[in-house]
Amino acid sequence: MDPCQPINGCAGIMNATTSKLIYDARRASADGRFHAAATILLEVFRHNPSDPAIALELGIVMRIAGDPASALEYLTRAYCADPANAQIVAELVLTYHDLGSHTEASQILIRSLNHGLQGDDLSAYLSQAA
Repeated sequence: MDPCQPINGCAGIMNATTSKLIYDARRASADGRFHAAATILLEVFRHNPSDPAIALELGIVMRIAGDPASALEYLTRAYCADPANAQIVAELVLTYHDLGSHTEASQILIRSLNHGLQGDDLSAYLSQAA
């Protein structure tokens, strides 16, 4: 079963304010302040709900914070927009692994390879994200 549902509209525009907020969220996450990072990213997401980069950032923070179910929601959105993006696929596969959903993780890998995912790129992100 394909986890992707159409995302209406085009990706949000990444402006200077959005970039600054994402930077602030990354710093908060790096400092272990996951709630603060998620709060910032959720606000950005409200204004750019179809932007896969923001969905990816939210998914990463949710996974690191120990909320793989929420991470899955955002990472799936990002994946549907760009199924050959190695970083998105790595985070999604790790999230499925965290949830014990190994079949789904395998299906994502196969689907992504069929969409042009490069194995070397995926390996690099998996080693960084794990």
